[in-house]
Amino acid sequence: MKKTAVLLLLANFLAACGQGAIDTSKTVSVPAAPDKAVYARVVANPQRSEADRARDSSRKPGKVLEFFAVTPGMTVLDLFSGGGYYTELLADLVGDAGHVVAHTNEAYLGFVGDEVDARYANDRLPNVEIWMAENNQLDIDDGRFDAILMVLSYHDLYYAEPEQGWPKIDAARLLRELYTGLKPGGILGIVDHYAEAGAPR
Repeated sequence: MKKTAVLLLLANFLAACGQGAIDTSKTVSVPAAPDKAVYARVVANPQRSEADRARDSSRKPGKVLEFFAVTPGMTVLDLFSGGGYYTELLADLVGDAGHVVAHTNEAYLGFVGDEVDARYANDRLPNVEIWMAENNQLDIDDGRFDAILMVLSYHDLYYAEPEQGWPKIDAARLLRELYTGLKPGGILGIVDHYAEAGAPR
């Protein structure tokens, strides 16, 4: 049985994830507490699909987005965004003043291509930028994002199956890129599975 762990990683702690010096001297401003009602509104948006709504009871997206303090007007990276379940929620949450970058790669598209096509058809999510980049070629601009989310994908940093299009990832390098890609005080939010003891993988 798979369970889900939710972790909030403040950007300042990522220096320990890899080699190389990272400047932690930047001034950090603490954001105002978010209005909790906005998360309920986003989840209840009637434009969301029935398939997405069916996932809500297990994924609890309102609580997750509130926990990570994603608010209107932010610029957010949805890393390994898959079919875009969280991308659509983020797009509604950040609103016209915000921006969402939905990252994906060829391997993920092989699993969720039809879902992606339907989600972005007819410019449904105009504040979303779809970004195709392979795992070791992200090249994230410094200080671009208020928040970066990795939902059910962090484990893939330590998984490799090259014959299926998933080469070994330089996890330490990627985490450093995520750190420098965040604005001062930015948040890296991770939601992932954890296995029962003794599970084969």
